[in-house]
Amino acid sequence: MKKFNQSEINREKVNHARVTDEGRKLGETMARLADIGEQKLIADDGEAPQRCKTCAFTRGTVPNGCPITQCDVAKATFEGKQDFKCHVKRDGKLPTCAGWVCARVGMREMGIPDREISEWEYSHKTGLTKP
Repeated sequence: MKKFNQSEINREKVNHARVTDEGRKLGETMARLADIGEQKLIADDGEAPQRCKTCAFTRGTVPNGCPITQCDVAKATFEGKQDFKCHVKRDGKLPTCAGWVCARVGMREMGIPDREISEWEYSHKTGLTKP
């Protein structure tokens, strides 16, 4: 399983207009949760699903620093009601996000229970972004 390091991330994209300090802070938390889950999966199963280069759960990516995306990531992760889909199509379909799978395992590893986050809707339901 390949891990992407910071030198592989395009610096122009990291400085994208959608990236904010608040988005980066939340993104760091969600990446850390995914890292914990990834370590648990590797320890238990010998492997973990591979996050894509631009995963919302990968430090330094635009989605990892975008507050709108991170609100969707947090809602999907902590509620656990539906899969959070990867934005990269594989075989014509959007698979479940590998980072989200790892973050859900990380929640269990840390003893964090599922919780309803009803204060906001997913961004595509509000018209802020497309599904």
